[in-house]
Amino acid sequence: MCEHRGFLSPGSPESDAFRLTVFRQGLNETGFVVGRNVAIEFRGMQGHYDLLPAFVTDFVRRPVSVIVASGTTPGALAAPTFFGFQHSRAANAF
Repeated sequence: MCEHRGFLSPGSPESDAFRLTVFRQGLNETGFVVGRNVAIEFRGMQGHYDLLPAFVTDFVRRPVSVIVASGTTPGALAAPTFFGFQHSRAANAF
Protein backbone atom coordinates (compact mmCIF):
# COMPACT_ATOMS: atom_id res chain seq x y z
CA MET A 1 0.00 0.00 0.00
CA CYS A 2 1.32 3.42 -0.95
CA GLU A 3 0.52 6.42 1.24
CA HIS A 4 0.36 9.89 -0.24
CA ARG A 5 1.81 13.10 1.19
CA GLY A 6 0.88 16.51 -0.16
CA PHE A 7 3.63 19.11 -0.61
CA LEU A 8 2.35 22.65 -1.16
CA SER A 9 4.84 25.22 -2.40
CA PRO A 10 4.75 28.89 -3.32
CA GLY A 11 7.26 28.03 -6.07
CA SER A 12 8.13 25.09 -8.30
CA PRO A 13 9.85 21.71 -7.89
CA GLU A 14 13.07 23.37 -9.04
CA SER A 15 12.86 26.23 -6.54
CA ASP A 16 11.98 23.79 -3.75
CA ALA A 17 14.54 21.11 -4.67
CA PHE A 18 16.37 21.43 -1.34
CA ARG A 19 13.17 21.27 0.71
CA LEU A 20 11.93 18.26 -1.24
CA THR A 21 15.27 16.50 -0.69
CA VAL A 22 15.10 17.14 3.06
CA PHE A 23 11.47 16.01 3.11
CA ARG A 24 12.37 12.75 1.33
CA GLN A 25 15.25 12.19 3.77
CA GLY A 26 12.90 12.67 6.69
CA LEU A 27 10.44 10.22 5.19
CA ASN A 28 13.26 7.69 4.66
CA GLU A 29 14.35 8.04 8.29
CA THR A 30 10.84 7.07 9.39
CA GLY A 31 10.58 4.08 7.06
CA PHE A 32 8.84 5.71 4.10
CA VAL A 33 10.56 5.34 0.73
CA VAL A 34 9.31 7.34 -2.23
CA GLY A 35 8.25 4.94 -4.96
CA ARG A 36 7.96 2.01 -2.58
CA ASN A 37 5.46 2.85 0.15
CA VAL A 38 4.90 6.61 -0.15
CA ALA A 39 4.27 9.12 -2.91
CA ILE A 40 4.71 12.88 -2.79
CA GLU A 41 2.01 14.89 -4.51
CA PHE A 42 3.64 18.25 -5.32
CA ARG A 43 1.60 21.38 -6.03
CA GLY A 44 3.53 24.54 -6.84
CA MET A 45 1.77 27.86 -7.07
CA GLN A 46 4.71 29.53 -8.83
CA GLY A 47 3.64 32.81 -7.27
CA HIS A 48 -0.03 32.40 -8.23
CA TYR A 49 -1.51 32.27 -4.74
CA ASP A 50 -5.03 32.27 -6.17
CA LEU A 51 -4.40 28.57 -6.94
CA LEU A 52 -4.17 27.74 -3.23
CA PRO A 53 -7.84 26.82 -2.65
CA ALA A 54 -7.91 24.50 -5.67
CA PHE A 55 -4.66 22.77 -4.65
CA VAL A 56 -5.78 22.21 -1.06
CA THR A 57 -9.18 20.96 -2.23
CA ASP A 58 -7.40 18.53 -4.57
CA PHE A 59 -5.29 17.22 -1.69
CA VAL A 60 -8.38 16.66 0.44
CA ARG A 61 -10.19 14.80 -2.34
CA ARG A 62 -7.29 12.47 -3.19
CA PRO A 63 -6.90 12.14 -0.06
CA VAL A 64 -3.37 12.71 1.12
CA SER A 65 -2.64 11.79 4.74
CA VAL A 66 -0.37 14.79 5.38
CA ILE A 67 -0.10 18.22 3.77
CA VAL A 68 3.26 19.96 4.06
CA ALA A 69 3.31 23.69 3.29
CA SER A 70 6.88 24.71 2.49
CA GLY A 71 8.56 27.93 3.55
CA THR A 72 6.25 30.71 4.59
CA THR A 73 3.64 29.84 2.01
CA PRO A 74 0.16 31.16 2.65
CA GLY A 75 -0.89 27.50 2.68
CA ALA A 76 0.44 27.13 6.21
CA LEU A 77 -1.79 29.98 7.30
CA ALA A 78 -4.77 28.80 5.25
CA ALA A 79 -4.80 25.25 6.63
CA PRO A 80 -6.83 26.07 9.76
CA THR A 81 -9.55 27.58 7.55
CA PHE A 82 -9.81 24.41 5.46
CA PHE A 83 -9.38 21.82 8.19
CA GLY A 84 -10.33 23.48 11.47
CA PHE A 85 -7.04 22.89 13.31
CA GLN A 86 -4.34 25.12 14.69
CA HIS A 87 -1.18 25.97 12.77
CA SER A 88 1.72 23.79 13.84
CA ARG A 89 5.18 25.29 14.27
CA ALA A 90 6.56 21.88 13.29
CA ALA A 91 5.20 22.53 9.80
CA ASN A 92 7.70 25.37 9.52
CA ALA A 93 10.69 23.21 10.41
CA PHE A 94 12.31 23.59 7.01
